[in-house]
Amino acid sequence: MRLAHGVEEARSSVLRRAPLEATELPAAVRSTIRRTFGAELGVGEVVDRILRDVRERGDAAVARYNQEIDGVHGGRARSLEVSSEEMEAAYDRLDAGLVRALREAADQVRRFHQRQMEHAARSFQKDGVGQQVRPLVRIGMYVPGTRTIYPSTVLM
Repeated sequence: MRLAHGVEEARSSVLRRAPLEATELPAAVRSTIRRTFGAELGVGEVVDRILRDVRERGDAAVARYNQEIDGVHGGRARSLEVSSEEMEAAYDRLDAGLVRALREAADQVRRFHQRQMEHAARSFQKDGVGQQVRPLVRIGMYVPGTRTIYPSTVLM
C-alpha cells in the first residue's frame, strides 16, 4: 500500500492513474471474456453483465462464473456456502502458529480501521480528495479460487 502524505500528493497519485476502461487487458483475460460472454467486452461491461446475472439468478450465476472464469467445476449453488461443520474441521487442521498469526493480523486490521473511523469526522475534503466512512447494509464479494493461498483473503 502506498501512503500519501498530504492532499497534493494524494491528488497527484489519483490523477495519474489511468481509468480502468483505458487499461489494456492481458490476452488471456480477453480470451476468457470472449469465451464466457461470446464477445469482446470492456471491464465495465463484464462487471455489469455479471452483476445483472447474479441479481437475476443468484448463486446459480455465481457458480456458473466460478466454473467458466476460474475453472472450478461441479459447483452447485448450494455448495457456495461453507457449513459450520466444514469450518470447524478446517480450523482443527490449522497449525497453532498460523492461527496465532492470523488472529494478530486480524487484530491489527481491526485496530487500523477503528482508528480510521475515529478520524473520519475530522477527515479532509479538498480538491475532490478526502475520505467518507459510511456503514453498508449489505455487500457482495467474489473471491476467486486460485492455487495460491493468501491469508489476506481470510481477513477480508
